[in-house]
Amino acid sequence: MGFMDKLKDAGKVALKGTMAAAATSYGTVISGKHNLCKVAMNSAYDTLIFIKIAAVEEQCVMKDSIQSFELFEENIAAGRHSIKLYYQDGEESIVSLKVDKDRGSALPAADQRVAAQYANAAKFVEGLANHVPEISDNTKQWVNQIMRFANKSELFS
Repeated sequence: MGFMDKLKDAGKVALKGTMAAAATSYGTVISGKHNLCKVAMNSAYDTLIFIKIAAVEEQCVMKDSIQSFELFEENIAAGRHSIKLYYQDGEESIVSLKVDKDRGSALPAADQRVAAQYANAAKFVEGLANHVPEISDNTKQWVNQIMRFANKSELFS
């Protein structure tokens, strides 16, 4: 391998790191599999991307990797929501969802500010709800709540 080939490979690695760092973070794994990784999703919202520092640790196609998810802990006043992911291989992760309390602060109405703050959390739970095979009734109610916070249509009736 010549110098130019090494330079190209280094450029590819740097580009992947830059893309990983720029990915929208929907939360952080606070316990279990992929501990301390940021959680991102692909543009089709059907694959979870676990990013540690600036490198992709793993990509999981939800329908193949995730069995189920549920609300683990919630503090609405503080904007904290934690969910537990159950993987097909029997492992688990607890993800602390990111609710950006500063987002939408210039919007005039309270419901508009809350919708802006919950926009990314709603994208994340919608992606999970659309691609995970098993969802309990309690989890469906919680998903609908997050969708209402984000001023989006409920997913379950």
